[in-house]
Amino acid sequence: MPDLNAPEARIPDAMDSMRQCFDGGGALRGRMASQMVELAAAQKQILREWEDMAHGWFARGQNGAQAALDAAQELGRCNDPAEALNACQRWIAGSMSRMATDALEAQGHGARMMKAATEALRSSLEAPVQGAPARPRATPPAKREGA
Repeated sequence: MPDLNAPEARIPDAMDSMRQCFDGGGALRGRMASQMVELAAAQKQILREWEDMAHGWFARGQNGAQAALDAAQELGRCNDPAEALNACQRWIAGSMSRMATDALEAQGHGARMMKAATEALRSSLEAPVQGAPARPRATPPAKREGA
């Protein structure tokens, strides 16, 4: 029967990787700390973007609900089909305008969120670690003749 208490028979627990991080010295902890600062700042910016986007979306939604009510009341006052079609056309045009604004706003906010996340990841990965030698920057390969 195998010795279940032998070191090679031991099943690693979830804390093994954490122990390795802290047993390896301060360089890794320093990198982790700087990465967390970068990522926390990006998260804060991303949450602000979500909040701004949500405020605009809800405001346009409220305007849309009011426009629908106004259109329904206008339709109730229409005396002929042409008037009713014009009222519907005005409501649809306003609705399409609000949806286009929703899409443009989402695109802009999404781009800013992606930029914040990308910059945070890039700078956290490139951040120097205190006490560690500087990492050389990668240089692109030289072009081959005839390529």
